[in-house]
Amino acid sequence: MKAAWYEQQQRWLRFEAWENERLRSASRDFAEALAWMSDAWELAGRVNPSWNSRESAEAHWRHLADLQRRLARARLGT
Repeated sequence: MKAAWYEQQQRWLRFEAWENERLRSASRDFAEALAWMSDAWELAGRVNPSWNSRESAEAHWRHLADLQRRLARARLGT
């Protein structure tokens, strides 16, 4: 269990580093940012056609709620 938790923590740290670098290098040009978001939206739709569906959104928030409950229990030691 500790190894899996450690690996997940490392993934989050790598994501955080990537996100911070992305924000530092982000253009302040709104049109460019909008074009990037449009491309990302299109790519996500091609990779997973149901990603923007209501069912997908509900599954995602249920997963996040479950994760939050598990983290709360782990924090409380129960």
